[in-house]
Amino acid sequence: MSDHKCARGLLDAAEDDIRALRVLLGADIGDSVFGFHVQQAAEKSFRAWLALLDVRFPLTHDLGVLIGLLQERVDATAFTPLHVYTPFGVQFRYQAVEWERRSIGKWRCGRPRRCGDMSRRSWSG
Repeated sequence: MSDHKCARGLLDAAEDDIRALRVLLGADIGDSVFGFHVQQAAEKSFRAWLALLDVRFPLTHDLGVLIGLLQERVDATAFTPLHVYTPFGVQFRYQAVEWERRSIGKWRCGRPRRCGDMSRRSWSG
């Protein structure tokens, strides 16, 4: 598969997560479900970007690792705050862990419309 086809497929998948986020905005669900789709949208978007840059990337859900790979080639500092969503990709989704429940809005990345502002507050505004 070409890098462009790979990137297009990943971006299409990220768009599915973003559409799910829009539907979930008004839903009475836990932060772990919302956070999972934020993490997945970011992960797939970062992987698409790396594919277009012809960068091999590891199979990881760690957004910090993917952002670090991007940062080696482009200025990706605007996306650094998204690393806080990494635990939603696996830990909060699949493990019975105790964690401090916080409003997802407190985890916002603060960069609207650049890979999406990943908070309920900005999605609903």
